[in-house]
Amino acid sequence: MASNQPPNPFSLIRAASITPAAQSSLQSLLSQGSQDLADFVWPEDERPTIPHNDYRRDRELPVIDLSGLQDGSDETKMKLAKRIAAAGSEWGFFHLINHGIPVADLDEVQLQTRRFFELPMEHKQRAMSLETANANNVYGYGLNTTGYKYAGRPWIERFQCSWSPKSNLREQAQRLLDGQAFHDFQAAVESFCSGAEKLAKLTLELCALGLGLAPDTFSQHMNPSQSIARLNYYPACPTPDLTLGLGAHTDPYTLTFLHQCQVGGLQVCKDGKWITVKPRRGAYVVNVGDNLQAWTNGRFKSVEHRAVLNDKVSRLSLVFFYAPPLDTVISAPQELIQADGKRRYKSFTWGEYLDYLKRQNFEKGKNERWVEGFAL
Repeated sequence: MASNQPPNPFSLIRAASITPAAQSSLQSLLSQGSQDLADFVWPEDERPTIPHNDYRRDRELPVIDLSGLQDGSDETKMKLAKRIAAAGSEWGFFHLINHGIPVADLDEVQLQTRRFFELPMEHKQRAMSLETANANNVYGYGLNTTGYKYAGRPWIERFQCSWSPKSNLREQAQRLLDGQAFHDFQAAVESFCSGAEKLAKLTLELCALGLGLAPDTFSQHMNPSQSIARLNYYPACPTPDLTLGLGAHTDPYTLTFLHQCQVGGLQVCKDGKWITVKPRRGAYVVNVGDNLQAWTNGRFKSVEHRAVLNDKVSRLSLVFFYAPPLDTVISAPQELIQADGKRRYKSFTWGEYLDYLKRQNFEKGKNERWVEGFAL
């Protein structure tokens, strides 16, 4: 009996239409737990409706220029702090420019990252091990998701390492590179992480100042921080209207710092509508995480975002996730509770929140706004 189901759109793609570089990426994707392109087809209600390069001036992220900090005045610092607080409250996202990290350093880590992801599949798989095949392990090359479950399979390759309190970058990098290539890659990623961590501490202090709090209200808990770095590679996709690089989600951390290449793909949900973030060379995209939303008594917003694809070129994003130690208690300061008239979230430790997220995600098999599970 003939099937009444329409053919899967991916079955119509001819191998001859895929470039050699795309074929290598496709082999890498298929080697990581799936042999069927149909796994990458997402439900219709989750497929992108806004293309990766749909930039609109009336819907751009706030831009925070940190060059004013160079004059050292308290007045300038307070103005910047209030702008960051406004962006965290209204958008949950903003661009940071003139932040003091040389553009050349960011270009170098982009270069080294691209060189790795464009290696043949056999070479990249040197980074994989029995540990990286374990679903509970989030480090190394090749895991498509890190605790999140989506309705479809993400079209992404990635490399992830811990940075603080103890870096495992060297261990993970040695699984995939050697010689000068290893040293260049390690140096570039270390520079990226070191710069991002310093910038994250400064930004968190400006967040507190902008809310009328002591600058170290949050940052005093970040010594050391518990931070990780993730290098994302989104290969060109033959049918970008059917799949996603990453599905809609919020970040559980305190702050996320993302540096993307000049190819668009990051989309942010603002007032129920998806907005494509236009890349800015040398800029960081900063977003509020779930635990900072609770920590600020809901003043700041942890906002859904996703990664969309295109069928022409690959895209890179370099991400630094900034969070406190696992035993840190996330509890809104009394100044904010008194000003707001009530406490909006229960107190919890960062470790408890991660355990809750993993448990809920595993049981429900989809992403939700997990921080609301702690709302009062």
